[in-house]
Amino acid sequence: MSDAPWTRTFYVGKATSREIDEDKVEKLLHARARAKREKKWPAADAAAAELQAMDVCYVDNKHEWYTRPALSDEQKARKKAEHDAERARGDARKKAKAGFKEKQQQGTKREREAPAAAAVPVAAAAGGEAHGGAVPHWARGGEEPAAEAAAPPEKKQKKEKKEKKEKKEKKAKK
Repeated sequence: MSDAPWTRTFYVGKATSREIDEDKVEKLLHARARAKREKKWPAADAAAAELQAMDVCYVDNKHEWYTRPALSDEQKARKKAEHDAERARGDARKKAKAGFKEKQQQGTKREREAPAAAAVPVAAAAGGEAHGGAVPHWARGGEEPAAEAAAPPEKKQKKEKKEKKEKKEKKAKK
C-alpha cells in the first residue's frame, strides 16, 4: 500500500455521480491505507466502516474509489435486519454443531467409563451354549486373539487396491 493518490472513477460496478465530500473520502482512504500498512486493524476497520456508511466503495490495488447508489433509511434497516438474521442463523448452526460434538464426546466418555466386564454376566448366563460351549473372547473380557484380529485399515486398503488392480488386468487380457 503506497501513498499514491486515490482517484474517483465512474466505470466500476454500480458507480454513481452523486455529490460527496471528495476530500473527506480521500482522507479516510489514506488513513485506512496507512493503518493497514502499520497493521493497526481497528483503525483501518473504523475508516472502512465510515466509508461504507457514506456508500463509498474502493479498489485497493488500483487506488480507485466510487460511490454506490445511496440507500434510503428503510433500505438500510432492511439490509441490517437481513444481516442480523443471517448472523443469528450462523450462530445457531455453530451452537447446534457444538452441542452435537459435545453429545458425541459424552457418548464416547460413557463408553470408556463403562466396565469392560459388563458383558461377562450375559455370556455366563447364556452358558456359552450359543457358541457350541465355547465362550467368545469378547464375553471373557480379554483381548481378541491375534489370529482373529482385524487387519489395520492401511493394510486393508492396500489389499483392496491390489485386488482391484488385478481385476482390471484380467479384464484387459480378455
